Amino acid sequence: MGSDTLPAASAWLRVEELLEDERVLFLSEPQGFDAIWPTLLRYRQPTPSLVPDSYLAAFAMAGGHKLVTFDRGFLEFRGLEVEILGG
Repeated sequence: MGSDTLPAASAWLRVEELLEDERVLFLSEPQGFDAIWPTLLRYRQPTPSLVPDSYLAAFAMAGGHKLVTFDRGFLEFRGLEVEILGG
């Protein structure tokens, strides 16, 4: 974890700010999510972030969303529209 990592109490305050921000939209799992997610877990080398990363990728794919991230690892998910920030 880097120097920008927040303590848990501070991080929760940020979550509360997001919950109150009218620009932030919280979505339910889109139709088709349950069929896509397991396919992203098959035949991959297990990593500590595979389950949460594959969840986010499946959510974006099923909902027709672009995933915007700094993490180049998301490029491994075929069919995922992804934009890598920061170069």
